[in-house]
Amino acid sequence: MSDPRGPLVIVGVGNVLGGDDGVGVHVVRELRRLAERGEVGLPPRTELVDGGLLGLGLSPVVNAARALVIVDAALIAGPPGTVAVVDGAAVRSHAARESACASDGVGELVDAARLTGTLPPAFSLVCIRPASLRPGHDLSDPVRAALDAAVVTTLHEARRLHARTCAPSAAPDGRDLVGVPA
Repeated sequence: MSDPRGPLVIVGVGNVLGGDDGVGVHVVRELRRLAERGEVGLPPRTELVDGGLLGLGLSPVVNAARALVIVDAALIAGPPGTVAVVDGAAVRSHAARESACASDGVGELVDAARLTGTLPPAFSLVCIRPASLRPGHDLSDPVRAALDAAVVTTLHEARRLHARTCAPSAAPDGRDLVGVPA
């Protein structure tokens, strides 16, 4: 079972040497850069993970998370650079996951976590439609142009999942407080 006291984890996956396949990693790297510069506020207890091609190697990270956002290149509807969110309920469906995930590693990770009961109930996949999955260091023009939208979408999704999973806590004067996304 996932840990309700664990971190909210944002994992960018993909091969950065595979052109647009590495867009998930690029999104997480950009989020980290913006957070370190104080330009965006991440929800409390958020971990940013460069998942690269780790696939099932990410199981310990998933198992410890209270909420999970995976960012990946995905064969979704729309032109290259389209950004969409697939909620965990839809991703849990094998057919939906197969059509959404460009990476076999993400599918295996989700299946393993689901089968072992460790997939956090608050889970989403942020998908970016690739233009090219050919080898190369650079993102295609349409995916590079969509990078800011993917970062904003990922941050919004993290804040939404944080609000859904943070437990109320008592203030010193006894009032109940609910965690407020940063």
